[in-house]
Amino acid sequence: QVTGRPWHPAHFRSKLAPYGAEVWVRRGIDLGDEVLWVPLGVFRVVSLDQDDAPDGPIQIEGQDRMRGIIRARLLSPRVFPPETTVGDVVESLVREVYPAAVVMWDEPVNLTPIGRTLVVEQDRYAALREIAGAYGKLLYWDGMGVLRIEDPPDVSEVVWQVRAGRQGVLVRASDSVSDEDAYNAVVATGEGAGGTLSAARGVAMDVGVNSPTRWGGPHGMVPYFFASPLLQT
Repeated sequence: QVTGRPWHPAHFRSKLAPYGAEVWVRRGIDLGDEVLWVPLGVFRVVSLDQDDAPDGPIQIEGQDRMRGIIRARLLSPRVFPPETTVGDVVESLVREVYPAAVVMWDEPVNLTPIGRTLVVEQDRYAALREIAGAYGKLLYWDGMGVLRIEDPPDVSEVVWQVRAGRQGVLVRASDSVSDEDAYNAVVATGEGAGGTLSAARGVAMDVGVNSPTRWGGPHGMVPYFFASPLLQT
């Protein structure tokens, strides 16, 4: 939220005009002799609202840089030959939208050739997610506006503990249980036109004797299918 006439986008060249303008948001804690800043993200301006124009507060709605990737659908299919590296595919899809974007990988899988012909029809965001998912990575923009492709955090590492009870921090709790996404087998396949790689196929099943969702048990047989030309083994 900003205040005043100078910030109101009266012209398409105004700094906050919602035509690709971005704002960097950070939050600070005043320690007395210094301010400790924590970046929250770089956000594309989506809309602005001002109840008391032209000098009142301006409420800004923004979304992170993934909005630009999602909206920038391809006009025609893009074909990447087998020798193209994973990193080149990602940078090609991202830097058409953000020419100065920084892409960071936590390990050098970006140097790996895709191995098969990859065709991206229209949805560049879906293609980027598929690439990250094929290598077990998360895809997100961090607080500094850097696109990071990295392993999910270790679920066994505690980063914050909620203390219940009189001296706790729990304000409200709710719960729900559903079998909607409770699969008990995954079939992953990798094949595509072009390249020298043979088709890849893997099956993982829940066969635990005491598992309530075991394959063929009371939960039934509920497989999930995942296919990507980027799966090589």
